[in-house]
Amino acid sequence: MTETTNRRTLRERIYNALALVAIGAAVAVAVGFPVAGALTGGTLRANFALALIVIAVLLDIAVLLSYVASSRIQTVVHVAWLSVAIMCLIFTEYILTLNEIDADKTADTVLLIVMLALTFPAGWVAIGATFVYSVFFLSNRGTNPLELILFWLFFFTAGYLQWFKILPWLIHKWRIYRTSQGKTEMKPND
Repeated sequence: MTETTNRRTLRERIYNALALVAIGAAVAVAVGFPVAGALTGGTLRANFALALIVIAVLLDIAVLLSYVASSRIQTVVHVAWLSVAIMCLIFTEYILTLNEIDADKTADTVLLIVMLALTFPAGWVAIGATFVYSVFFLSNRGTNPLELILFWLFFFTAGYLQWFKILPWLIHKWRIYRTSQGKTEMKPND
């Protein structure tokens, strides 16, 4: 093996480990926050919402790290990201079904914060789409389950395109550029 190949393999192993640490931390938060909150007398829903926010940030880090890691790690991170996004939708729909005052505002807030963290920075595009929709189509009665799904879809689409389509494409183009630059530098001058 050449020295370049050894460095590339070592770098991939390091990023594999870092991405797995980020996913492991997300799992620890998923288990730890609700349990710790229950032991300290907090509500399970509030602790779960806070856990989702922290998990979303950790998964953003894992996604970024996975682009240097192996394809297996990328698949694990991809599935974890999709799972948290779906869990956010299920959790906010559950909040919406509760017979509590301002359940719709609570569901909207949790969805907004978790999905913005999960899709940052593309989530700002989803906030714009949500704002436009709410100005023109949303009545004063609050959010219903179908509208919550629509808002979630705005965020999900923006985040999915950002993390799993646009960013890999940009990284691929950057690698091609770097490779072509390396080849032109190595050519002897005439």
